[in-house]
Amino acid sequence: MQAIQIDKPPTSKSDDAIDIIPSLEFIVSLGDNSTMSIRELTCKTAFLLALISVCCPLDLHRINAFDYTKTRSSISFNCVMSKEYNIAVAHSAFTTKS
Repeated sequence: MQAIQIDKPPTSKSDDAIDIIPSLEFIVSLGDNSTMSIRELTCKTAFLLALISVCCPLDLHRINAFDYTKTRSSISFNCVMSKEYNIAVAHSAFTTKS
């Protein structure tokens, strides 16, 4: 994550639409998380993290890999200083972080 922030990859200048359907079909084809290998789970996690931060790749550095919540069926990463929360706070005096 830190390497992404340090390297600051160039932004794409293309306005062409990117077809992510083949990638999503691959992720679905991997099957249920409970039956996947560690390699497949890692691949799926990396892809989904990249997908949610596609608008701003530098947002990946906001995800703290050491601050997470683990349940029997999932892992949730906490986003540090999320843009959306900061925007909400700027526009509402009553916004609280959950």
